[in-house]
Amino acid sequence: MKSARRPFTCLRCRRISTGISIINPKCASTPPQLRATPSPTTTITTTTTITRRPFHASSRLRHSSDQSLAAGRPTIAPKPIIDIKHIRQNPALYEQTCFERNYISQAAHPARILTLHEQWQALQREARALRERSNLLRRQLANPASVREDEDTPAGQAGQHRARETLLEEARQLKQQLSTIEADEGRLEDEIQTLALALPNLTSDATPRGDVPAVLSYINDHPEPHPQSSDRVWRSHVHVGSELGLLDFAGAATASGWGWYYLVGEGAQLEQALVSYALDTARRYGWAQVSPPSMVYSHIAAACGFMPRDQSGETQVYTVAQSASDRDRGRPELC
Repeated sequence: MKSARRPFTCLRCRRISTGISIINPKCASTPPQLRATPSPTTTITTTTTITRRPFHASSRLRHSSDQSLAAGRPTIAPKPIIDIKHIRQNPALYEQTCFERNYISQAAHPARILTLHEQWQALQREARALRERSNLLRRQLANPASVREDEDTPAGQAGQHRARETLLEEARQLKQQLSTIEADEGRLEDEIQTLALALPNLTSDATPRGDVPAVLSYINDHPEPHPQSSDRVWRSHVHVGSELGLLDFAGAATASGWGWYYLVGEGAQLEQALVSYALDTARRYGWAQVSPPSMVYSHIAAACGFMPRDQSGETQVYTVAQSASDRDRGRPELC
């Protein structure tokens, strides 16, 4: 068996080859001849909204969707890119956007981000002073002449040893202080990132403001005769679809459970016709059709900015169940 020319990572067993010959023989995904894996490809799907409807989240808005999507993200995986500087420079704009889009609890995030950034800057200044002092001590320890005393006498030698020990002790204390400051900086950066991810996108200037829908026009508004009450029977779309043979509730209930239905015959054709019509309309305006993968890693979905507002225990993301061994091994979650 030939050795791998370049390092590679087995996506199933999560073992990393150093380029010599580290192979997991129990991994079913390891090919016998160590075929080179293709480079990862990033697919960007653009979605446009052609209708508008008001949406308001209740007070029980869930805030864990971004955390669940980013669960199990490898350290080398892409992360969401948020313009924190723009948020700091325009806190009132983001606050107003939160109120307009009914993100009431997130309206305080811009001000909180400003406060955390000021704390982060203070830690940066403190760390800079400590690093300058640490560099000075390092130069003094590297150049004994700077702390030199009279070495011809025992007292001079003892004084030089004490001076060096003092510098070493101060250097150790500085290192410990810097480690604490760096940990605090990381904590502040993580909190700022979490708050920024919870903010909604800025509203376009072309989007009408307010929560009262405005009627733009009516379609299919044809005059209808007024029949006698005895001649008019009210029927829902369920009755119409069942009578025309377009909906099959009995078969779907047997296969999928109660509450589902099959589109049959012309009903299924109508669904495909609507999809084709929507795609043709989008292509006429210059959009390209893309068929994305059915499943992606949860942290990739989070990095793409997909943060649905789930509430009342509902979710727009279906995650693939993982075995205990996969979770213990740190394998990323699929959705």
